[in-house]
Amino acid sequence: MKSIAFRYQIGLTYLAHSPYIKDLGVFLDHGLYFHNHVGHTVAQALRVLGLIRYITSSFSSTDTLVIMYYALVRSKLGFASVAWNSVMLTDSPKTEKVQKKFANLCNNRFLFNLGSKKYKEILARINTPPLHLRWQHVDALFLTVFVNKITCPFILHSIGLRVPSNITRDHSTFTAPYCAKASPSARFVSAANAVGSKIGVFNHHGISLEYLFVSNIT
Repeated sequence: MKSIAFRYQIGLTYLAHSPYIKDLGVFLDHGLYFHNHVGHTVAQALRVLGLIRYITSSFSSTDTLVIMYYALVRSKLGFASVAWNSVMLTDSPKTEKVQKKFANLCNNRFLFNLGSKKYKEILARINTPPLHLRWQHVDALFLTVFVNKITCPFILHSIGLRVPSNITRDHSTFTAPYCAKASPSARFVSAANAVGSKIGVFNHHGISLEYLFVSNIT
């Protein structure tokens, strides 16, 4: 989609053109690729992580360090993930690199002796899920809002119940129309099918993100 370029001016001064705008804390560009948002968020998270590394040099507990990471770093990385997650495959791994730095910090400081390549083992020690798994759970949680709270035919039309004509080994609950395979709703459907085998997606009382994660790993 080609953007319309027009030079606005006040008096004799031309206003600078910005390739993106910020709305509700999310940077939007004309193609909705969210490169600027992810880049800005990752840079901000790395600065905060560097500060945490500096001020916690005398900490002797992983619990306190993890709580600070959750509150000050991961909360920034996960903001509005249902909007930008997996839109571009090059962006989502950038957020994972931030958590890898935190995992290595814990590994080196508390002498887990697992090596820098043992990312999943380090996360298990500090009881922290990989970010891509957390984003998947957020997508699934967002779908429960669609199913249980939203009464919009246009939105609900992009989410269908899977009714196979024959008995198959595929026990997924939801499906997305072929025309919507590249849409966010298709991503929500895929996430709900991945984590929904152990939970009730149609729970009208609501499902928390913590419940989704615990139900899927136990």
